[in-house]
Amino acid sequence: MFLLWLRVHRRLQKKKRLQKKIAGKQWREIRDASDPLESLSDEAFEDLFYLSKPIYRKLLEIILPHMRYSLRTTGLSRQHRALNGLRFFIIGFYQRPIGRDNKVLPMSQASVSRCVTEVANILNYKLSSEFLTFPTNPEEKEAVKEGFYEKFNFPGVIGSMTCMEVTIKKPPNDVEEKYRSTRFGFHTNNVQIVCDSNMTILHVNSRHGGSVDDNAIFNTSVVNHHLKEKHQLGEGGNWILGDGKYPQLPWLMTPIPEPRSPQELRYNECHKKAKETVDRCTGVLRSRFRCLAVARTLMYTPEKSSIIINACCVLHNIMIKEGFPLPPEEDIAKQMTLSGNVLGQFQVDDVNPLTLINQGQEIRKKLISDSFMK
Repeated sequence: MFLLWLRVHRRLQKKKRLQKKIAGKQWREIRDASDPLESLSDEAFEDLFYLSKPIYRKLLEIILPHMRYSLRTTGLSRQHRALNGLRFFIIGFYQRPIGRDNKVLPMSQASVSRCVTEVANILNYKLSSEFLTFPTNPEEKEAVKEGFYEKFNFPGVIGSMTCMEVTIKKPPNDVEEKYRSTRFGFHTNNVQIVCDSNMTILHVNSRHGGSVDDNAIFNTSVVNHHLKEKHQLGEGGNWILGDGKYPQLPWLMTPIPEPRSPQELRYNECHKKAKETVDRCTGVLRSRFRCLAVARTLMYTPEKSSIIINACCVLHNIMIKEGFPLPPEEDIAKQMTLSGNVLGQFQVDDVNPLTLINQGQEIRKKLISDSFMK
């Protein structure tokens, strides 16, 4: 009797497993058949994903080779995971509305969160070295210099620098004050960005909290260490542009607080126009990726917010490289980091002693006499 029961039980279990396998295959077919790039019209797709199909196709072409296949029969395909991760960056809504409002493939908040993490990690750890690099060899530096000189008549520039603050959720109590913005009062990541004349981001440092001064971020950045080392080795004629919050250094050109000659006025004017490139870059970045927008808050820890910020910078560079259209000018203007030619005060310290600042001012004087006389 027991053996008969066991035989029947095994047959039933086998039947259930077969039914589950068939159901899973059918569900996978349903999911794959709902590919929004194929099933939606161009207008409906852009309404749901905020960007055109060609842009998403190009981004998927770059990201998908780095994504793992799902081991579960009913798991999300690579394309669906990538699309939902990208959609979060671009739309900027919180995870729950993205999963609920996606009519093509509704997802739970947990699923959207995993998609965001997977795509952000790929952009950070597998693609950033290809699409986000600071010029370090002579050929790369000369290419950036040419761009700034042709557009703004400012020689020697290998980058324009600013800091923008991205609002994040309240961090743990033990680090809360570190991330409380000294300018706005709420919690932020203070993000240093350096870009070229085409608004391609060359360097991003998003690890610091809103309480950290822009100059302090620059002092500890790899860009500062690299340029300082090259200066000590006798390699001059390369500098980045910053506003008056930064000290005048041999490798960092700032505006003249009180210009007294036509040459100094020309220098300041060219400096302002070239420096505005990075301010406009932040406007394009925030407009394209609304999770970074001024009015939005990243509901993540500071560490994960930093990964998301870096991921958006990599995506921005891909879109610049591919020549995709910029956001509307009105949106860019609203999101720009309006630092302009700030003439603030900086602290003389052990990192930037007075002797180094004086040396920087002498180099700036020579630059003005050599290049801004006419």
